[in-house]
Amino acid sequence: QACRRLHALRMCGCTFVLTDTLVYELCTGSRDSLWAEAQGKLFDFADNIEVWRHTGELLREELTLKKPVAHPCDKELTDRTKYWLGRRTVQLPNDLRTIVESAYQQRERDSVDALIKMCRKLCEIHAERYRQIRHGLARGQNLGPTIAAIFNDDQITKCWIRLKYGDPRAPDL
Repeated sequence: QACRRLHALRMCGCTFVLTDTLVYELCTGSRDSLWAEAQGKLFDFADNIEVWRHTGELLREELTLKKPVAHPCDKELTDRTKYWLGRRTVQLPNDLRTIVESAYQQRERDSVDALIKMCRKLCEIHAERYRQIRHGLARGQNLGPTIAAIFNDDQITKCWIRLKYGDPRAPDL
């Protein structure tokens, strides 16, 4: 049933996006065979696939260029992926475990550690809001609206930018 729907989408001209996060999750799943199995399922969609770059990579490029990137698609990797899947051959690099461990270090350890440090700093800067959230949690309140207000607060956004990149008043930020 699901395959028929995917084929119908393909026939309508839909593009299927592979993100590095999806590939990472398939390579670090509960079974080592997940990535090989996924490749077999993608053979029929080889011509309709785009491979997108990681958000961190896109942000670094935007900061370097001081302007938004045109599109997250990695053209070279997309072309290679289309060619490889079009040949209908499952391929696993010999150093897949090394690649996965490196990605795990970046995503699960380094990124999470940096996020925790940044969140702690924000909690210090915005101690009153942090206290309100903790009390709301203890009382079982629905904190959805409070959290949404925080994420949409211009001052909080500027604080995140300042912590990560510097002065948010700078035109290029």
